[in-house]
Amino acid sequence: MLVIAVLCLIISFIGCFAPVIPGPPVALVSLILIKFAYNNVSWLWICIFTAAVLAVTLADYFVQAWGTKTLGGSKSGIIGAFLGMAAGFFFMPLGIILFPLIGAFAGEMIAGASAKQSFKSAAGTFIGFLAGLGLKLILCAWITVYFVLSFI
Repeated sequence: MLVIAVLCLIISFIGCFAPVIPGPPVALVSLILIKFAYNNVSWLWICIFTAAVLAVTLADYFVQAWGTKTLGGSKSGIIGAFLGMAAGFFFMPLGIILFPLIGAFAGEMIAGASAKQSFKSAAGTFIGFLAGLGLKLILCAWITVYFVLSFI
């Protein structure tokens, strides 16, 4: 069980970058596994981490859209960023960073925005992506530290 829990933690960090793997929820699974296998994690902490995972997961979906909207982006820019993120998964690690930016820019250009406005929207998408990535990484690191400390 411990090996599976550790694999979940490793996969959770990959999931912070890969849009198809939910990083923080996978990290939470590792805690639940050791709760049942070793009973060295309290239900209180499981509840706290569950609330944090829900908050970060919701924030991750909204922070990119917020970044795009804040800098004047449209729905087309958000869709472009999402498609870029999906395409960027196949060109890791740089693709996951650059493709949403390119996708937001292309989405805005296709919608008829100027190059300047399209770039501004793309920058907002990029800032939102970095903010969401940071939140997920911090939470996965927090869960990992708690996981390790639970065995000490």
